[in-house]
Amino acid sequence: MNSYPAGRTSAVTFELFSYSGIENVEMLKTYKDCLSIGAVILNYQIERVLGQGGFGITYLAKNLNDQTLVAIKEYFPKTVAIREKNGQIRAKSSTAEDIHQFEWGLDRFRKEVLTLAKFDHENIVPVLYFFEALGTVYMVMPFIEGENLKTYLSNHPMMTESELLKVVLPLLDGLEVMHRAGYLHRDIKPDNILICQDGRPILLDFGATRQAMGVHSPAMTIVLTPGYSPIEQSYQDNKRQGPWSDIFSMGAVIYYAITGKKPPSSIERMIATGAQRPDPLPSLLEIGKGKYRKHFLLAIEHALRISESDRPRTVSEWKYELLGDKNITSPTLSAERKEAIVENSRGQLSTRLTKSILTWFGILLGMVLMGWAGVLVMGYLVDAGHSKSQPLPSAEDSEKLSLTSTLGPPTSKNQQSFEPEMISIPVGNFLMGSPTAERERDNDEGPLHRVNIRAFTLGKYEVTVGEFRAFVSSSGYHIEAGCFEWDVSNNQWVFQADGYWDRPGFSQTDRNPVACVNWNDAQAYIRWLAKRTAKPYRLPTEAEWEYAARAGTTTAWYWGENLNSTCQYANVADQTKGPNNYSWIERHECSDEYFFSAPVGSFQPNGFGLYDILGNVWEWTCSEYQERYSGEEQRCSSSNSTNGRRVLRGNSWYNGPWWVRVADRYRYSPEVRYSNLGFRVAHD
Repeated sequence: MNSYPAGRTSAVTFELFSYSGIENVEMLKTYKDCLSIGAVILNYQIERVLGQGGFGITYLAKNLNDQTLVAIKEYFPKTVAIREKNGQIRAKSSTAEDIHQFEWGLDRFRKEVLTLAKFDHENIVPVLYFFEALGTVYMVMPFIEGENLKTYLSNHPMMTESELLKVVLPLLDGLEVMHRAGYLHRDIKPDNILICQDGRPILLDFGATRQAMGVHSPAMTIVLTPGYSPIEQSYQDNKRQGPWSDIFSMGAVIYYAITGKKPPSSIERMIATGAQRPDPLPSLLEIGKGKYRKHFLLAIEHALRISESDRPRTVSEWKYELLGDKNITSPTLSAERKEAIVENSRGQLSTRLTKSILTWFGILLGMVLMGWAGVLVMGYLVDAGHSKSQPLPSAEDSEKLSLTSTLGPPTSKNQQSFEPEMISIPVGNFLMGSPTAERERDNDEGPLHRVNIRAFTLGKYEVTVGEFRAFVSSSGYHIEAGCFEWDVSNNQWVFQADGYWDRPGFSQTDRNPVACVNWNDAQAYIRWLAKRTAKPYRLPTEAEWEYAARAGTTTAWYWGENLNSTCQYANVADQTKGPNNYSWIERHECSDEYFFSAPVGSFQPNGFGLYDILGNVWEWTCSEYQERYSGEEQRCSSSNSTNGRRVLRGNSWYNGPWWVRVADRYRYSPEVRYSNLGFRVAHD
């Protein structure tokens, strides 16, 4: 029986940004460059090697503090690194190329762990902790016993449709979380799916270092798992990859579970169809006839279509097909999106076959030469960009700004108050959450329940850059630099060590909502504001936020059911072009003329007179997150609490259709900063 990392439990300590050296290191170079059994690094004792690949080694280790078992992944790119006798890892040679490759991959691994750690889903392998030692980086994950899906299927042949859905649907829920955050897995296969002893499936092997090396090194740009990798992953253009790429791989996994054989490679299939020969993929309708429902088999075949433009575009869309839900209309592509996809493919069509054949033979040759069968890894969905960072103002300039800037949208030329403009929210009650029939509904949006709300006041606008600047200037509050931003060169969320609230990676004015502020920063601002005004300011509870956002409505959006109206009310991912003429993959079919954040108050308010309550930036609430509503949504977490995740509401300029709904919710650690995270204030 194999052992792999398990899902996170409430008892796990989550230390995201911790770095440490080593203590009592006793290790020798052993077989295949692994740390020796019994070696102690930090407070972990190595028990055995779980696995070794081209870019890392995974160990079973014991936490000597509490005797629990963990899995530790060590960054060790064997093609460019060696381990010395004292355990230290360094570049294999002193050549500039090897040193650059090793150090670049190390930096990418470090940043990728920070990003991966934010996923908190029971069907995604979690990251608990990471540290630096011996010249490299280590990622720590919890550990349980289980078997991969390939082994599981050998012991449980001919799984029924119901049994398959029990495995597939939770994994799709995890994938949706990843996709919404802007990531692809790109290596879904039976070997990377763990079936725990309690039957829970977990998606494994996110391979951050392999992605890092792959993107940077031409020799490793294209690495495939034949049969499970879609055709677009054989091209160097990552823009053609999207949720449909992971959907293909998941379809191939189900195909394997039904037939006992992996599908023919996508390149083999494209070569055959390009030569006017039949697709070598056997028909599931024939294989599964009488054993599985027709719509289920058709959904799998839809996911396995060769062209990426012919597959379901989102996980939710595909789930409708798998389940055969006739009561919910599956999302369809607009004519404009279809044309964009066709146009994107048209220019490459004439050379695609030749490139694919050459690529395929190159891959096979590379596998032989490098001695490993390579797998694809996590990538990214979107392309965006930075403007040049603005310099920090001097103390004198900051003080002038704090006294003369209009804090929020101007209501009069003489407005110079520190206090945000507030709206009175009346007493009332409402149904919180979303009905089960609401499109794109997440499991954490229930149960639907009635909540009574006392009268309170809420910021008319999100807290602005100018308001936050006045706070920093007046209080002397120190914020450490560091923020996740859009990086145009990598087309992904990237942790920028110099990211800051007044330079979030794009240009802004004092009237834009402040971003790159975490929950603790918001609490510091609120304490200062309360002291300055003698009013009991706080963040709204999650229940207060939803009540205020709905403003008496019960629809998915407070402006009604017409998605075409979105750009009149909210700054979202839409048709507005970004840096380098970038266009969002998942977008609203309208244009609000803002790619990043917009000055607050630029759109129409809801029924209570609140602006930007959906879109623009995610807003911190004071409530701790629970997977199912259990009362925490109506309470504020203690400001001194260091445990738990805080709820975010409202979505942002980054989010496309169906995510920017009143009931949609997300959560982050109180220490996390992103360039689309802000807040608004409340008081009783």
